[in-house]
Amino acid sequence: MAATIWERIYGHDVLIWGAQQGTVPDYQGGERVKLLGGLEYLLKFEGMKPIRLAVEAGAPVYQRLNGPQLGQSWELNTALTFGF
Repeated sequence: MAATIWERIYGHDVLIWGAQQGTVPDYQGGERVKLLGGLEYLLKFEGMKPIRLAVEAGAPVYQRLNGPQLGQSWELNTALTFGF
């Protein structure tokens, strides 16, 4: 489980204006709680350090966004690590 809270930005640049998300401080910030799960596998070969393969996937179970922001529907993370 991963939870994130981010706040609106205070202050603004007077040269940036309009109704886009990046120009209106009230359209920034929000809360999100994600549920994640994954697998990790170690590949072992004779005379070599192990190679690690990891895969993690998840999706938000709760999100509240301030203003018109793109919500997150899912995510997938992968990693392949090896040593010398």
